[in-house]
This record gives sequence, C-alpha cells and structure tokens, in this order.
Amino acid sequence: MPKKAINLERDRNREYIVGADRVATCWESFAKWEFKIPQIFYDNSNILAIEMAKNIIEEQGLN
Repeated sequence: MPKKAINLERDRNREYIVGADRVATCWESFAKWEFKIPQIFYDNSNILAIEMAKNIIEEQGLN
C-alpha cells in the first residue's frame, strides 16, 4: 500500500480516474488494518510492481 499522497497522485495520472475522495476513503479503510496485520502491508510508494512481486516471492521463500 503506497503512502496516501502517492496513491492520490497515481489516480490523477490514470487514464480513468477514480477520484480523490474515493481513493482517500479506500486508503483510509485499508490503513485501519495495517496495525492489526502488518505482515500483509507493503509500502510500494517508490517501487515498480515487478520489483514488489520479486520481494514478496523472496520473502515468502517461493523462489
């Protein structure tokens, strides 16, 4: 989950924008769970999707 500001920026740069209010609401809903189950939350603010996937695979010992 990227930082909120990054998530909002990504939405503004999409071909089909979801909208800042909706993105912020969804982000806040997910953020409430981060402290309860931190092992499933990854900050992907400054990483490409392929790099994120490789990190998860390595961390889980699936490679």
